[in-house]
Amino acid sequence: MPDPLAGRRPDPGFPPPWGPAEVALGLLAAVSLTILLVFALTGVAGLVGLGESSVLLRYLAFVATEGCFVVVAAAALLLSGTGVEALGLRAPTKSAVAVGEGLAVGALLVALTRGWALALARWAPALHERLLAEEQRQIDYLAGPWPLLLVAALLAAPAVEELFFRGFVFGGLRSRLDFPLASAASALVFALIHLMPVSAPPLFVVGLGTAALYERHHSLLPSLTAHVTYNGIALAGSFLGW
Repeated sequence: MPDPLAGRRPDPGFPPPWGPAEVALGLLAAVSLTILLVFALTGVAGLVGLGESSVLLRYLAFVATEGCFVVVAAAALLLSGTGVEALGLRAPTKSAVAVGEGLAVGALLVALTRGWALALARWAPALHERLLAEEQRQIDYLAGPWPLLLVAALLAAPAVEELFFRGFVFGGLRSRLDFPLASAASALVFALIHLMPVSAPPLFVVGLGTAALYERHHSLLPSLTAHVTYNGIALAGSFLGW
């Protein structure tokens, strides 16, 4: 297959050397490890008397899930013999511009998500109720002391998801596919893995927007900025009743 980036590679770290086959294996490994670890944690929690609503159990499950994504991304680097820049861990050429674009894209994605919610409220009330229930489950999952919630929602989750879904998944797909197909496929994976069916369309758009930022700058900084902005505004809105 012809290299879609032939003749216009900005540096040796983008796209990374792994391809769609490795991405598929990585996804399978991450999901399988997550299921096994969460199952084991639930079993241990039952033995020591922790209920499913326990803050400790929920955050241990969160750490296990995010940890599996990090382990798979790190394994891709080790097995391919490349440096961390292959996952987008580098500063963009124009950092201020990249951060500004990330902020703007994050705010735009929030507006689009809000538009989706308003459209459902007007034309599909039943789906809107399911959307609200999905969002509440997300909040309840990370409910706990404010410092933990903020670190999880605004730092840990965006950082790990950008590393995995943009750096590993999108990057690997981009090494063999052109941008529209690679971004669409990675955005679809990103939307589906959240297990929020009614929220899937806006999550898909979030995946497209962050992939576009990564494609443009070959750095996770702008996509991470967009993701943090999106989560931050969405979190504030959920508590303020926007």
